Amino acid sequence: FGGIFDGADVFVDFDGVIAKYDGYRGDEHYGEPIEGAKEFLEKLKSFGLKPVIFSARKSENVIIWFKKYGFPTNLEVTNIKVPAPVYIDDRCLKFNGDFSKLLRDLKNFNCYWRKDKIFKSYIK
Repeated sequence: FGGIFDGADVFVDFDGVIAKYDGYRGDEHYGEPIEGAKEFLEKLKSFGLKPVIFSARKSENVIIWFKKYGFPTNLEVTNIKVPAPVYIDDRCLKFNGDFSKLLRDLKNFNCYWRKDKIFKSYIK
């Protein structure tokens, strides 16, 4: 796919997908693992897929977090989104070719860990 990681099949966001997240609280604050996250990554690997973790956080700190919670430590961690067939993220919308639907989805969008819809005051 032209990415920097050979065979990087599935890019998985760290905060909000692997680790609990309820908003940024500084570089030293990391949430605990989300239930099932470790098993999910292991299942991807058992299918022959290569999960790559992406995060705005320092890669070294994410790897330390993985060690602390017994996650696989041989995963690639990056802050660069390179071309990949799929990204798994808690803050995304899927575009299906219909901009009207995309605007409706944007109006109703919310991260599962937030209380309010993010764009409710912008899109009427």
